[in-house]
Amino acid sequence: MIQDAQVKRLRKYLNGGMTLVQAALRTGMTEKTARKYRTMNRLPSESKKPHDWRTRTDPFESVWPEIQEQLETALGLQAKTIFQSLQRQQPGKFQDGQLRTLQRKIKQWRATGGPAKEVFFDQIHHPGDLCASDFTRMGSLGITINFKRALKKRSKLRMFRWLREPQTLIRWRSWRTTTLAMRNGARNAV
Repeated sequence: MIQDAQVKRLRKYLNGGMTLVQAALRTGMTEKTARKYRTMNRLPSESKKPHDWRTRTDPFESVWPEIQEQLETALGLQAKTIFQSLQRQQPGKFQDGQLRTLQRKIKQWRATGGPAKEVFFDQIHHPGDLCASDFTRMGSLGITINFKRALKKRSKLRMFRWLREPQTLIRWRSWRTTTLAMRNGARNAV
């Protein structure tokens, strides 16, 4: 099969003054093929037609409504299971080599006419990457730590950290220091 690069080299050699026979030999094609691409003025990839026809008849055409009904009732049913069932029901009609044909047909049906798939976005939370805080005044809540009233202005994040680990006090110099400390997985932000 002739590649685009070969035809481009052929044109380069022909434009450089080589004869058709010499250019064809250098690009690895016959003189007849070189002549064809010289007159065609298109690359091989541009002249390909899409293959949209069947070369053989569909072996599952007669049983497809039955297969489709099985797929609609049991969504997790695999093509191999259906194929083995068909071979038991109609011995000799379906060969082992036709399994891949059925798999392709079922895959296409699931993509176009099958049931809609549930769409979800997996959310993975890594500790220390993200932080949720709203910096509210918590003095009115009356929270005490070791019988001492908590500071008047604290973030919920800090209070939760205090409640979880009362032996550890975190001094927050700045939001950036805290964020970096949390990101690096430090236990104490000093």
